[in-house]
Amino acid sequence: MRLRVGVVGGGLVAQAMHLHHLAARRDLFELVGLAEPSATVREALGARYGIAGLHPHYGGLLDQGELDALLVCSPAGTHAEVVLTALDAGIHVFVEKPLCITLADADAIVAARERTGLVVQVGTMKRFDPGYERMLDELPETATCLRYVSVVVNDPEFVPYFRPGEIVRGSDVSDEVLEATRRAEAEQVEAAVGSGAPDVVRAFS
Repeated sequence: MRLRVGVVGGGLVAQAMHLHHLAARRDLFELVGLAEPSATVREALGARYGIAGLHPHYGGLLDQGELDALLVCSPAGTHAEVVLTALDAGIHVFVEKPLCITLADADAIVAARERTGLVVQVGTMKRFDPGYERMLDELPETATCLRYVSVVVNDPEFVPYFRPGEIVRGSDVSDEVLEATRRAEAEQVEAAVGSGAPDVVRAFS
């Protein structure tokens, strides 16, 4: 039996990774819906991957039903709302990093997951990296206080990952939607870290 998957957000990460891989494994997954505010992107991806359920807002995607799991690739400030709504609707969730912005939202998501018994997984490229798994095994025994770790990767040369035109972009999202998204994220960042440390705020934005 194939897992019926809906996708929220059709931006770079969804196009570069998730939609491509889900479509490549049609023996395991069925792409049944996409929620994306840009009609240009929404219609192009719907045609490319044969997605029948196309919606400007994730609410329409959830209302269409027939979903086993939801893949959340929308802007970070929308993650908590989408994840919690999906869990309340009885749908498993795979959410791109970050899970959310505030600790209160993280607690709410954990509580909803425990209440529903559904799966919530955060998509981070190092989740199953053997080096990171080893570090997690060793840290409790070797570290007393881990404050901050920064890792920078400098690739030796630029590699064009995508063919020209492969990534669909749209400029037809309304100013109202863009402003509401920006404002929601800014409010969550302020709730999480305050507004008195510009460098910290910038790191979360």
